[in-house]
Amino acid sequence: MEYLKYDDCGEVNLNSFAKFQAMRDSLNATGVHMVYSYEPHTTNPISWPPQMGNSWRTGHDIRDSYASMMSELPILNAWANIGGPGAFNDGDILEVGNPGLSVSEARTHFAAWCLVKSPLLIGCDLTTVGEEFLEIMRNKDLIAISQDPLGEQGKLVSSSKGPSGLQLPPLSPA
Repeated sequence: MEYLKYDDCGEVNLNSFAKFQAMRDSLNATGVHMVYSYEPHTTNPISWPPQMGNSWRTGHDIRDSYASMMSELPILNAWANIGGPGAFNDGDILEVGNPGLSVSEARTHFAAWCLVKSPLLIGCDLTTVGEEFLEIMRNKDLIAISQDPLGEQGKLVSSSKGPSGLQLPPLSPA
């Protein structure tokens, strides 16, 4: 299976829609089984992503920090009803194994991405990452949640912090 990520590098508009559609149609015409991911550059849910490709970025580029990773979860939650089997909201590349996350934070990050069905694209150097981070990325139970055939994204249904989203306390050091 092949994978293509198409980044428009601009604001979402009618031209973006046409570009993404033209790329989708061109890929389909090849007859090659392809996972098509694209980046519409909007944090507000729009209706057309599932008709366009298999995954789409929902928010901002994240970094290897707990706050950055957690800031993406309310955006993913807003998009929760858009995705489904074969069409997934993409919260950005996994930062598990990069120096800015502790082991505890990396566990939270990986579990959250599995729950929201975000593609599990590894963003660290696998030749230098520590074994404790590799163990996180090999967690078969979490991967099973991510790969659940229903493809239904986990959603925030209640928050003691109010409607503003996920405002979790910082993790204590591992």
